[in-house]
Amino acid sequence: MTTTKFRDLCYQVADQLGVPEARVLVVDHPLGATPQPTILDWADAAVDDVVKLFTATDHTAIPADPTDKASPPADPEIDPVIAQLQGVIRADGGDLVVDTIDRAAGRVELSLVVEGAECIECVMPRAFLEQMALTQMAGSGITSVTIKDPRED
Repeated sequence: MTTTKFRDLCYQVADQLGVPEARVLVVDHPLGATPQPTILDWADAAVDDVVKLFTATDHTAIPADPTDKASPPADPEIDPVIAQLQGVIRADGGDLVVDTIDRAAGRVELSLVVEGAECIECVMPRAFLEQMALTQMAGSGITSVTIKDPRED
């Protein structure tokens, strides 16, 4: 189970672990700040999908995520840079999620995830991470890297 915000990350991890066909229930985000009655309503609404996830023998029979949006396509020049940044951030208990890769516009948009980090202030500052990414992507035509940082909201 994951929330809509972490859907793409969940499938990326499943793919890296060798189970790209993982059956994942996707629920609304966020869970932490949502009142319990709302979460119970979401749980009730998800019962049929959970049953299908456990009983479907054909992967195509698994319910589609109603909020499904395609993950950005793989990019052999940019993906390794993002993976390296993710490794640095994960070492501090955070994560980095790809929102947009727009080659035509030369921009990459990412979101920093610090929920659950043991030391939120240990995760490098947004501006430093953006500059680090931009420097490493310079030869690939990317001219703008933006990272949404919840610590700055």
